[in-house]
This record gives sequence, C-alpha cells and structure tokens, in this order.
Amino acid sequence: GGVREHMFKLTIPAYEEDFKKMGNQISKIWNAFLRGQLIIFGFTVIIYTILLSAMGVRYSFLLALLAGAARFVPYVGPFVAWTTYGLVSLFQTNYFGFQPIVFALVVVGVALVTDLLLDNFVSPRVMSDVLKVHPAAVLVMVLISASLFGFIGVLLSAPLLATMQLISTYVFRKLMDQDPWEGLQTFPPPVSIKITFEKFWNRILSLFKRKKKTDKKS
Repeated sequence: GGVREHMFKLTIPAYEEDFKKMGNQISKIWNAFLRGQLIIFGFTVIIYTILLSAMGVRYSFLLALLAGAARFVPYVGPFVAWTTYGLVSLFQTNYFGFQPIVFALVVVGVALVTDLLLDNFVSPRVMSDVLKVHPAAVLVMVLISASLFGFIGVLLSAPLLATMQLISTYVFRKLMDQDPWEGLQTFPPPVSIKITFEKFWNRILSLFKRKKKTDKKS
C-alpha cells in the first residue's frame, strides 16, 4: 500500500512547500466562509425575530429560523420563506386592524425589504470581513456568478472570489520572480464564531449610535 501510494504520488519538489501553504490558505478561506454564513444566519434570525414579533406575527421565532435557513438557499429559500410568512399572517388576527390579506402583504413586503438590505449590505459586509475582500467585489462576483451558475454561484461566489484572489496573486508574483508569500494577505487561525458575531453586532450598533448623534447635531 505504501509503495503504491508513493509511486502514484505526484510531487514537484520546487513547489511542494508552496502547495502546502496554498492548500492551507484555501482551507482557511472556506472555513471563514462557513463562519460568515453562520454569522449571517444568526443576524438574520435576530432581525426577523424582532420584526415579526413587533408586527405581532405568530410563531415569530420559528419563522425567523426559517428566514435564517433561507439564506443558505438563494432564490428558492427566500421565496419559500415569504410564502410561509404570508400564509401565517393571512390566517391570524392582527392588532393593526388590517384586513387579513392586507396584513399578509405588509408582512411579506417588510420581509422583501429586509432581505434586500441583507443581500446588498449585510451579507457582502460580513463576507468582506471574514474573507478579507472588498464588499463591492463580493457584490460584483455575486452578480457574475448568478448569471453563470445560478443560485449555486450566488452561494459560493464569495469564497470563490477569495480563492481566485489568492491564486492569482501567487501566480503573478511567481511570474514576476517575487516571493509569492511576502506581504501576501494570509488568513490567521479562525476566531470563534461568538467573537466574530459580537464584533459585527457591535459595529452595527455603533453605526446606529453615530446616526443618532448626527441627527441630534442637525
């Protein structure tokens, strides 16, 4: 077994160390992506729990969990979630005095706006932080991947971008006869999800505090 494994093992001595480093960094990229997805899930659950509870929608926490899970399945997930919100809202009373159909439309409308904000602001920012890429680049990559690969492309666009960035930088520096790892953005050991989430949540709160101060001055 060991002899056969050695015979079929392809190695390039001059690049063996680089391959190890590259594999290690790519592994960290995808681990960071998973952490980012969990942060987005948690943030979505919190936001939806607050919104749905404020509107008096039944089973708000369960629906918030559905909203979080929908982040993992682009297009299909949100559609299923919106439909569920609408049906739950349609068959309950509400303290706004709206007709059931009107209340259901309001709830779905709020969900649409919330998801729009999550997709265009929160998710790119989270992925930018955990993957060390620019949020605008993440957004552009999402659009390109969506047109080429559909919802799978949307889901995996951020880690693919970070991986492509790492590999292209490595190749460019090799072609320029430079040390490919000197000054290259590498990924540190993963920080716990709790710390990462708290950091992001504190950043959101600081933005609101800054806005309040600006409003008071004006």
